[in-house]
Amino acid sequence: MNIISYTALDGSIAFVRPNPDAKRDGETDTDFLDRLAASVVPDGAKNVQYVAPETAQRPVPEKTYREKRAEAYKTQLGEEPGFEQTTGDVLDAIIKSLYGDKTELDEMVQKIAEIKSANPKP
Repeated sequence: MNIISYTALDGSIAFVRPNPDAKRDGETDTDFLDRLAASVVPDGAKNVQYVAPETAQRPVPEKTYREKRAEAYKTQLGEEPGFEQTTGDVLDAIIKSLYGDKTELDEMVQKIAEIKSANPKP
C-alpha cells in the first residue's frame, strides 16, 4: 500500500504510513488514502501525493556555507595534508614572505579569497 507524502507549512517533507487494518470493508486504496489524508494532513500543506514506500525519499538538505567551503578547500588545496601539514605550509609561506618571496603566500590568499567569495556567509 502507498504512503502519503506532503510538504508541510514550514517547507519540510512529511510522510504518513497508513495502517492497512484501518481500511474499511469495500474501500479502495485510493479512497482509504483520501480519507486518511483528510484527517492527518494539515490545512495549507502542498504537494500531497500517494507514493510507493520504496520510492519515497526525503530531500537531501542543502549544505551549509561551511560545508561548501570545506569541500572547496579540499578541492583547491588538496585532501592529503592534515591540520599540521597545512599549518606548516602556511608558516613556510609566511616566513618566505618575510624574506621577500610572497608568491606562495599570495597564491594561498588568492585561493582562500576565491573560495570565500564563492561560498559567502548567509
